[in-house]
Amino acid sequence: MNGENSGKVMSDDLEQVCEALAPLPLSARMGDHDWPGVVCDLGPGWRLSVSSDGRRYVVQTLGQTDDGPRWFSAGGRQPATLGKLVAKFAGTVEGLAEACEALPDDPAEGHPVFAARLKAQQDHLAATDWARDSYAGEVARDGTLRLVVVPDRSAYRLQWIAKRDIGTGADWLTVCTRATLSEVWAFVHERVGSIIGPGRLGVLRGDDLEPRWRAFVDGLPELPSQVERPGLPAPRSYASASAQR
Repeated sequence: MNGENSGKVMSDDLEQVCEALAPLPLSARMGDHDWPGVVCDLGPGWRLSVSSDGRRYVVQTLGQTDDGPRWFSAGGRQPATLGKLVAKFAGTVEGLAEACEALPDDPAEGHPVFAARLKAQQDHLAATDWARDSYAGEVARDGTLRLVVVPDRSAYRLQWIAKRDIGTGADWLTVCTRATLSEVWAFVHERVGSIIGPGRLGVLRGDDLEPRWRAFVDGLPELPSQVERPGLPAPRSYASASAQR
């Protein structure tokens, strides 16, 4: 892609829009104080949480690092069943046995709100294969921004990479879906061109955005169905579409 530097500038500027449309989660690591999978506190320096995959309870202890206090899994990998967890830590963590008496064996039932968030994320990722970094429909990328063609080649998706809601890593989140390249540009210009204020590389002006965008999409056709790229399904012809009506 042409315009290496200009594309990176556009990616930085668009982060302002993407953060508003798809805000980052409150917490994405079990070691964070605001980790959403916390089930209960067990006294000073101890707590019970649900693991990031939602499959087990985890006893955590508060420790000190160079960057400040962090929560750590106590004793490494812990038993998958609640009974074995209690047996392992009951003599070490006061109040654990009493806290676990009221909890179901299934961590999903022990923290239903967390389980619902985790399932929603898993369902979303399963239904959107363009979240993968190696998605075959990608046609342009620069920094944290990329443009992809959806599986049926009916639309372009402008995507921004952001942290997953739960767990580690990152996924490509869709900022907009449009039927033509011009409509994607209209979205970008409306959202980014109207922002007034200091950007990472100075004041952002709508007049400066168009050449950056043109460098980003250089060589791409107006219609996504006209994109020729290995790994994309063949476009449906009008004749075959009419025959199916």
